[in-house]
Amino acid sequence: MKASERLTFTQLNLSHKEESVLLSTNEQTMKYIRGGALNKIKAEERFEYQLELNSASPDFGFFSCYLKESSTYIGNAKFTHFEDEYIEVGYALLPAYWGMGLATEILVSLIAHAKTVKDSKPLIGIVETRNNASLHVLEKQGFVFKEMRSNEGIEIALYTKTNY
Repeated sequence: MKASERLTFTQLNLSHKEESVLLSTNEQTMKYIRGGALNKIKAEERFEYQLELNSASPDFGFFSCYLKESSTYIGNAKFTHFEDEYIEVGYALLPAYWGMGLATEILVSLIAHAKTVKDSKPLIGIVETRNNASLHVLEKQGFVFKEMRSNEGIEIALYTKTNY
């Protein structure tokens, strides 16, 4: 994934464990992803799962996101296959970086990345329905509401983008 104006991206690897666990154990971030923070053991299991997905391709998986200026870790981006017919795009940011336009910048970078991979499936963004900020980010980038679902008791909205 190419760098954006303010961010650099690195496919998640073993050296990112501490950062990834920090993100997964953050209550504010994870309430919109899993309904709440993971404990350290579950966060480490999630990290191992992410590494496993990343081993399949350098173009797909989870990416650590850093501010260019300071190399500060801000969160993760997601670019994975979803239900064989979509490519899921997503992000998780530490709360200190909310409201700065970084989620939009990550999503724009993910859309640009999708244009470079051979697997040109429609994109899908999955958002917890209480996360109005992320719903707005998807709509601003041309994603269209597809359907509502429940995932482990959490109401989620699926948004798709076919032309990118």
